[in-house]
Amino acid sequence: MIFPVYWGDLFRNQILWRQMARFGTEVLGVVSVLSVSLLYLMVSHKISNWKKSVLYLAPILFIFSTNLYFLAETIPSGKNLHIVLVQPNTPYAKNEIRENFDFMTKTLQDVYNLSDEAIRNAPKPIDVIVLPESSIPFLGTLASDHANSTYSQSFVDITTNLVKKANAPLLFNELVWDQGSRNSFSTLHPITLQTDRRYKHILLPFGEYLPFEEKLPFLIGLFPEVSHHIPNIEFTSQTIQTKSNESVLLTPLICYEVLYPEFVRSMVKRSPSELIINLTNDSWFESHTETKQHAGAGRLRAIESGRPYVRAAVSGMTTAYDPWGREMMGELPVFQKAIAYLDLMTVSTERETPYLRIGPYPWRFMALFSLFFAFFTSPRAFHSYKKKNEIEI
Repeated sequence: MIFPVYWGDLFRNQILWRQMARFGTEVLGVVSVLSVSLLYLMVSHKISNWKKSVLYLAPILFIFSTNLYFLAETIPSGKNLHIVLVQPNTPYAKNEIRENFDFMTKTLQDVYNLSDEAIRNAPKPIDVIVLPESSIPFLGTLASDHANSTYSQSFVDITTNLVKKANAPLLFNELVWDQGSRNSFSTLHPITLQTDRRYKHILLPFGEYLPFEEKLPFLIGLFPEVSHHIPNIEFTSQTIQTKSNESVLLTPLICYEVLYPEFVRSMVKRSPSELIINLTNDSWFESHTETKQHAGAGRLRAIESGRPYVRAAVSGMTTAYDPWGREMMGELPVFQKAIAYLDLMTVSTERETPYLRIGPYPWRFMALFSLFFAFFTSPRAFHSYKKKNEIEI
């Protein structure tokens, strides 16, 4: 149960419990250790007097009271966004499909047709369109003379036409060559048709890069499917312009970067934003369990950062959570083409939570202290020490 607790799946339906994440995900572990330790001491010391039991139960009651306070908190309204989420259900593509002309042509056309349908049927003016990671695999829109360039004029034409039709920014994922292969969260702006790019920081070993490939070159033959991307080192938010001519700052995340609380905290702290948008591809998972845990992590990042979180997944689950971790829309079905329209209220860039202010380290120290406290104050430890002294005497 360690991984579900850490990644958020265990508490995904417990609205009161998950408010603990306002202090950081690790506080879930601290609360568990602290609560069990206090209850163990109550039982082992056979405390039945209510006055003495209050000393043990008070911390637990305080934690729940704090959660209730956070749950009742009113967050000042920000800017309103009408977001179009496109879930194209692009099949998982291996390297050998890269040169398959029919597959790539069909993928480009399918993504365009579904996005065009989403624009035509939008119930109100669109502020931003979101395409998930790997909607169109292998290709990019950044021109380069390098032999390994991923530039595709067809990709450029599709993204440009969608932006012109919607008169709104398009958020999408692409692979580009910029001093090396990069996995990019890209924003194409209307009118100027300029593209802002933020390259992925945390790369997937044996998927997006091959560890030790320079020292152990034989690994390249063992893992032919591995890409050779270069990680980013800059923490930058991206800006989109709404129909009401307001600028909105967003934290752009690619795939499993959302699983790292400290990384997301660094992104928000160094480049403040009003919401978080995560482009991801879970089509290579073999079951829905991993997808649910991945989405559950995004719910906790929303609570930790105090910001709305939008998850655009190429094959599902596409969803969104508010700063309390509540669903703002129904989950789009997995492994199906789908479209969602989402009205979202942002928060101020100055908004902070306890986790953003102080980070995870106090809770790690408290967890360690609780373990030592429970061990050295337990009857077993005391009797062992007493018996040792009696033998020495």
